[in-house]
Amino acid sequence: MKVNPMDPQLEKVRPTLRRAVYTIGIFLRHFDFTKPEVFGDFGAEIVPMVFNDLVFLLNTPSVQLFSLQAIGNLCIRHYDFMLGNELKFIYQQFLVSATEIPLRVQTLLNIQLYLVEEELRMIKQDQEWTKNAKHHDIKEMGDVTSGMASTIVQIFLKQILESFLHSDLSVRLAVVRVVQLVLQQGLVHPIQVNTIFPSSQQFPCFTFSFLPARS
Repeated sequence: MKVNPMDPQLEKVRPTLRRAVYTIGIFLRHFDFTKPEVFGDFGAEIVPMVFNDLVFLLNTPSVQLFSLQAIGNLCIRHYDFMLGNELKFIYQQFLVSATEIPLRVQTLLNIQLYLVEEELRMIKQDQEWTKNAKHHDIKEMGDVTSGMASTIVQIFLKQILESFLHSDLSVRLAVVRVVQLVLQQGLVHPIQVNTIFPSSQQFPCFTFSFLPARS
């Protein structure tokens, strides 16, 4: 579908395209397309191909938000894309310079969704490793998983925290939800966010109980 993203023909199929993009993201979230029995005739490179198409659609205003949402779903299972320069640049740009608030919020939601699903995955792995404790180093395996989440958070932490200074309440709320997860999972030291967030007296509508007390 490498055509002009501003092609007026795209507007005619906009509803269908939006549904298709959303559905593709859900499929890639819930099914492992790295397995031959799943990707079938699509080929082993189907995930990178879909990712490239979704990035391309970010240039199409009518489906931009849907494409960003689909990328978030894709990255739950294929988080390595968030370590790549292309998506790293896209997320950072949306977090600091997006002209449309929904894009900024959706980027934060993508990161939040990854952290939630990663925590659920770790809980499931812990349960499995407990059953086979004699054969596995549980601590080492858990550290590898949490280490990846920490690495990804560190990439976007500066832009996430700076987004709290945005004038829109929905953006600030999205930041708070992400930071809560980050601290609950112990992915960064609390001091890294404690100096950025204002006191609860300045923003009485927020609860900052997840932050350590300031001395």
